[in-house]
Amino acid sequence: MTHDIIISIYSCHKAGNKSKAGPDSLDTYGAAAGVSMLSTRPEGAYALAQMLPDGWTVDNEVGGIGQPPHRKRVTITLPEGVEYGPYTIGTATLTGLHSTQHTSTDGMWATVYVYVREVRLMEPGESREQAIDRAIKSGIMLAIPTSTGGRESIRADVASVSGIFGD
Repeated sequence: MTHDIIISIYSCHKAGNKSKAGPDSLDTYGAAAGVSMLSTRPEGAYALAQMLPDGWTVDNEVGGIGQPPHRKRVTITLPEGVEYGPYTIGTATLTGLHSTQHTSTDGMWATVYVYVREVRLMEPGESREQAIDRAIKSGIMLAIPTSTGGRESIRADVASVSGIFGD
């Protein structure tokens, strides 16, 4: 069984030191590639922000009408015991990737999270497509509940990658 996820570009910034005058007081802006909030339970900007260098935060996923392409669709092969569809956490029903075998003790029960293994800020001169390709090449990871109540991160097999697209 396969499942499609989206890898996208996010705008990021690092706040300047407002107690100083001059260049050190200015904010620095950049971008990074990560799993889109359109995908199943990537936790969007929160997960991406945890992997950025110290002091950097994620603002939002880029794109929109008239913007350059900023996404690629990645088809991954789901491991045994992971499927896409509705599942229950307490009294809430969610739709997304989940374990059919185990639940975790972190409060999100059967939820399977998707993230890229390596998050780096885009380098000067690097295109959005190059940054997305670098993130995909680093590995599409699945955080899957285990029998002990924890989570195990495994690298998903990539079946195909689309061309870059926009909205």
